[in-house]
Amino acid sequence: MTVKSRLARAQASAGTLRGQSSVLGQPTDGNYARDMISDPNRIADVIASGVTSSLPGFIFPETLAPSGVAVYTQSTAEDLKVEGIGDRAEHGEYPMVRFTPGDLKEARTGDIGGKFRVSDEALAAGDGSLLNDGMALLATSIRRVLNQMLVEALDLITQPDGPGQSLATGNSWRNFTLTGQTPTPELERPWADIIAARRLLSNNGLAANADAVLVDETSVDALSVIHGPGKVSEEWGMAVYSSPELPDANAFVISSTGFGNLVTKNGLQVETWRDPSIRATWVQAFIEPTIVIHRPANVVRIVGIDGIQAGG
Repeated sequence: MTVKSRLARAQASAGTLRGQSSVLGQPTDGNYARDMISDPNRIADVIASGVTSSLPGFIFPETLAPSGVAVYTQSTAEDLKVEGIGDRAEHGEYPMVRFTPGDLKEARTGDIGGKFRVSDEALAAGDGSLLNDGMALLATSIRRVLNQMLVEALDLITQPDGPGQSLATGNSWRNFTLTGQTPTPELERPWADIIAARRLLSNNGLAANADAVLVDETSVDALSVIHGPGKVSEEWGMAVYSSPELPDANAFVISSTGFGNLVTKNGLQVETWRDPSIRATWVQAFIEPTIVIHRPANVVRIVGIDGIQAGG
């Protein structure tokens, strides 16, 4: 089961996944932790709800590769330039379209995960905090690793000799004004860089239509202050995502359709077992992922968005 399908199932039954607080007179559900720890699928659903907020979870569809090997192709606009499109004469046939398919590539899935334990005493006392904290920590840790995997993939394909694209800017995404007596000239605002990136994608990408941008945390915070909370995506007409793993003063403009996939061997897996030697139950969660990029030219890396590091 993929991470996203687990999340959908968890949302459908969200009421069964929460213990009641004792605050304001509501009794604590003493069976919550015991019931949860006896059902690994429910734990997996909760952890999946945190993992889906990873950058790959936002950008890519998730597919399964039970063999642990993802087989895929990479294509750019040059690979798929067609020959033979033309008019059809009466009683004739349309010309045959020819293109050069990319070579098959293979990517093996990794193996990331972690575990924690909940004591018999905590379960007997009906204390669900250890279980909740453990699930949150596992979800956060897995999410960070997935984010780093995507950042490494983007960094690789946008190197000078890579198939991705890049541009350097002197425009600051952190220090500009939209109003007042001396507003920042429009060509020196972040939107000018987005337009330039869109043009690169349109000219050099494969059926590319920029619909997402990944922005480092410092810059996205500044954008939110200047434009207003939640207004950046609305004004740019693009989904805007950020994470601590993105490199400082960098943004990645992406055409997400067909760009790639998050491939896992069997989705997010959870196992539980009791260890009588320490009178505790272990909870272990793991996922075996890899990221494959199908259309590497459908990303533009913008460097120097702090207004300082242009060309760096």
